[in-house]
Amino acid sequence: IGFGYHSFDVDKAGSPSYLSMNDLQSYTSNNNHAIDVSYEGTLTNKRWLWSTRYFSGMDSYQYVDPSTSYTSSSDVEQQGAQAQISFSEKSLLLTAGVDWLNYELTSTLAPKWSKYNNPAVFLLAKYGVFDDRLLLSAGVRYDDYKVDLQPAEGTSRSTDNFAHQVGAAWQVNDVVKLRRSNAEGFRMQSARQLDVTI
Repeated sequence: IGFGYHSFDVDKAGSPSYLSMNDLQSYTSNNNHAIDVSYEGTLTNKRWLWSTRYFSGMDSYQYVDPSTSYTSSSDVEQQGAQAQISFSEKSLLLTAGVDWLNYELTSTLAPKWSKYNNPAVFLLAKYGVFDDRLLLSAGVRYDDYKVDLQPAEGTSRSTDNFAHQVGAAWQVNDVVKLRRSNAEGFRMQSARQLDVTI
């Protein structure tokens, strides 16, 4: 079982911007607080392994320009969880798991409120041949995304995505390893991109 706590506070850090527009008056303040809890286990024969993790935190940011009395700020509350189980038998390793990420943003800038939710499931497989000098790998992942906005600022959006990955690694000798991997990627539109007021 593991437990972690992370915190930092930065008060009135300089915000000089570009050197061509050096700003010695404006400043930013940042603070972050986060917890992380994890658990890992295995059977005595080491064939089955499992792990879980949960994390939660808050990020706060503020920008101040004293010369114009301008201030902007944002707060991001985030949490997530992961769980996976693996089976190992000689040169074969199979892993299945779930991921979940959720965060909520409030800001003085548009969009003033947004919420992001992303659950996912995945399956990975690795198999070694030629005394494990050649390692073959493949994986699939399914994600479900949802971004919520206030009706006055834009349209909420939801979608899903199925991606795969295949790869190989060849241990030529004790110092040389060759790798090749092909994978698909996907990026959901951000709340700022969906905001019609920007």
